[in-house]
Amino acid sequence: MTTTPETPDSARPGSDEVEALRRIAATVNSNLELGTVLDAIVSAVSAFTEWKLCWVIALDVPAGVAEVIAREDRLTYSGSSSQRFWPIDEIPARDVVGGTEPIVIHDAHESPYRFYADDARRRGYRCGVLLPLREPDLEGRSLVLAVQRPQAGQVDGAALAFLEAVADLSSVALVNAGKVAQEQRDIAELVRAAAVLRTGLAETLAGQDGERILTAVADALDIAIVVVDHQLTPMVTVVGRNWSPLGGATDYVSLAQNAARRRNGEAPRTGREREQDRPRNRGTPSGPGASGKPVTGAPGTTPGASGGSAAEGAGTEGDAFTAQGLSGVREPSGVRVKITELLPESERPLLACVLRRGPASRVETALDSLVNVAVGIVVSRSLLASAEQDRETDTALTELVRRSPIDPLALRIRLAALGLPPPMRCRIVRISARSPVDTDLRRVLSDVHSVLRARRVSGVAVGWVDSSVVLVLPAADDHHEALTQIKGMLRGVGGIGTTLTAVVSSPGPVPADGPRMWAECETLTLVGASGAAGDIVAYDRFGALAFLLTACHDGAAVRFVESQIGPLRRYDDDHSGSLVETLEVFLQTSARLQETARLLCIHVSTLRYRLDRITEILGTDLKGSEERFALALACRLMHMVDAAAGPAENGGPVAKAAGSGKNSSEPKEGTQEPGL
Repeated sequence: MTTTPETPDSARPGSDEVEALRRIAATVNSNLELGTVLDAIVSAVSAFTEWKLCWVIALDVPAGVAEVIAREDRLTYSGSSSQRFWPIDEIPARDVVGGTEPIVIHDAHESPYRFYADDARRRGYRCGVLLPLREPDLEGRSLVLAVQRPQAGQVDGAALAFLEAVADLSSVALVNAGKVAQEQRDIAELVRAAAVLRTGLAETLAGQDGERILTAVADALDIAIVVVDHQLTPMVTVVGRNWSPLGGATDYVSLAQNAARRRNGEAPRTGREREQDRPRNRGTPSGPGASGKPVTGAPGTTPGASGGSAAEGAGTEGDAFTAQGLSGVREPSGVRVKITELLPESERPLLACVLRRGPASRVETALDSLVNVAVGIVVSRSLLASAEQDRETDTALTELVRRSPIDPLALRIRLAALGLPPPMRCRIVRISARSPVDTDLRRVLSDVHSVLRARRVSGVAVGWVDSSVVLVLPAADDHHEALTQIKGMLRGVGGIGTTLTAVVSSPGPVPADGPRMWAECETLTLVGASGAAGDIVAYDRFGALAFLLTACHDGAAVRFVESQIGPLRRYDDDHSGSLVETLEVFLQTSARLQETARLLCIHVSTLRYRLDRITEILGTDLKGSEERFALALACRLMHMVDAAAGPAENGGPVAKAAGSGKNSSEPKEGTQEPGL
């Protein structure tokens, strides 16, 4: 039979000590106010035991100061006994810091600590015990329980056991007080967040700036907020006032984008990769979409915010993404990103990324919900306002291209509001899909529309007309300069010249020339005029004969070209000849033989042979002015037809005369030319 060894009577607290512990425990269990509990502890120890002087001391080690936060003095209470602050280096409490065992001072009068020894002699205590408490106070300072008695000498086991029990109960009181304080802080933070949200809602309804509202939320909650679209293009970025500025190693936009990539199962981007993606031309438009990626929203989507659960960034716990998990990415460590999907029913949802620092709190989920509500409301209002502005722009542009506007005065007012006050000279740009029935191309066109509208270039109106993206912008009279400007606006937009057709009218005043400019864009689009990939086709490119583009569309130009020079083109194709080129240059030089031969880099005798062959194939007298005009018109229309059909292959059917060089198979002077 196993027996439990009994505790020696000398190590057991007496009845007075038990009563003191009972009262202390009752106070700890019934009261959560830390000051009241500590006062009750020192009072019970002093009243029921030999320890007539009892303190609880808080140690501010960096400042070198010890503060008495609770005391009971039943020896010789005086003004000196109420001293609150002590230098740590002059009292034995310094030796307790960082330890777990009590320190017993058998004779305080002989203590090497001058302040402590002087106080002991003045107030009459001799023996002291100092015990470290396991928990700090609410300010994070280490605490020490210090007791003194008038008698010098040893401290028996029962007394130490009692004092350790008091220290344990004091630590329990500190834990309870810490929980209460944390709950109070959490409640205060929730109340503050709710107040900020309430104010933000009122300001949103009053039409205040949404970014300023979100900045106030970020300041109040010490967070950063980044909203990105479905392709991770940033739309909104705000940070709290205590966060370091954006850029460099603390690029919070990149951190949010990488968290979203991790959420989608993609690899994060490194700083080098992000730098390579940045536009090199700093003079181009910036802002959402400036990276060349389409931004939010297909037309017709209804803004709204998700009130459901957050779709969190991928992390070890599945709840949040921490920057420390990124390899090779220079970003602030210890920042957590929580992602919530806005517009979940849309095919182009938005992602609200909330960035926090420090350890997670118990109310963080509730706070994030409040933040998401604020972001959702602000973004929804912005989308609604943007949608209304877009509808106004679409209406104005549709009216501009009509031959008879419904309300000419209202149209002029709308154009002025768009930064195009009449009679400003403008150009119209039309971007349309090569195949209007292709759903994928319509989505690409929608993304182009979103990119251009998000860039919000001053003085440029962007809208929808007849299933095409339309831009109206101030005109540069030189069409090469205009094309350079337009290409800068379309920087990063894919598909131009291939799956998408981009055409630009000649300049004219608005609204008077709106219908004429639109007709030019329609003509270029209908004939399918195009250039190489990335090219924009200008109506000015076709010069004085641009009006003949309609003939290209209905087939009349093709038939005319065939009737005039069709046999000659087929002969060149069959024999790898250059008779069409020779005819073109001959007509362009007004039939001057020497000039034509110089431009073609051939001898005059070779030129005469070619002209005889052309006359033979076409059956046309090249000396007649009417015949030469018809042939010159056919050559010009040939190029227009080729442009309408798409970019010419292998340099096109007709190469430029200058620099083309002499054919190696051509005969020398005075000989026949084989193959012609």
